[in-house]
Amino acid sequence: MSAYPIAIYGNGLFQDGYPSPPIPYAAQARELNYGITTVILWSIHIHDGGDLYLNDTLFVSKGQIQYATDGKSGVNPDYPALVKLLMGGGSVRDLLVSVGAWGTTRDFTVWLAARDAVKANLAVRKSTFGITGVDFDYEGDYTDDDQKMIVTLTLDVGSLGLYATYCPYTATSFWTGCLADVYAQNNQTQIVKWMNLQCYAGGSGNSPTQWAQAVQQTPDTGVADPYAFIVPGYAVEGAE
Repeated sequence: MSAYPIAIYGNGLFQDGYPSPPIPYAAQARELNYGITTVILWSIHIHDGGDLYLNDTLFVSKGQIQYATDGKSGVNPDYPALVKLLMGGGSVRDLLVSVGAWGTTRDFTVWLAARDAVKANLAVRKSTFGITGVDFDYEGDYTDDDQKMIVTLTLDVGSLGLYATYCPYTATSFWTGCLADVYAQNNQTQIVKWMNLQCYAGGSGNSPTQWAQAVQQTPDTGVADPYAFIVPGYAVEGAE
């Protein structure tokens, strides 16, 4: 098994096509265990009040998983069994949820306004499905206030016993600043485990080496190995 994360973003994993997906959900779980170490459930959106949606499907509200009862609304009721199959001893060892995506900065401002509710909903995701972390796919203005927001929400994730990953494509100093602030405010313990660097679309010109050097040159981030910390991400041609 790889010592480094081999991660994949699962778009609507175990939910898209419900109740009749083009590839059976159980087959998807088995196929992911041929070398993938980290599955990132993409994309979780946060609505007013802290409800968590998987794309357009309500997933968790007020600390309760919202299972479908009519084959249409709510999440696939087989989700717990499928996650158990996914995490059942193959190559997959971590299951993360990714918040945000291009054009969805409101996920983070709503999260900031409903922190306690989101923490409760993430906690039930952890207890029910065994998620181990939260991926931050923030693509906003990268202001000082934005940095404070990302740091605050990262600390919330850490308070739940989860780790964080960041998914940047630009604004190197913003993200290294987040790392330094999280480290300083969390008693010199880094919550962020790695960066899923976007080397596709708007980040197609990114150099993982340059990002690693930027982390290395930033004092007091708590990152022991900046080159292992950067996990380059690529789009798979023809993937859905």
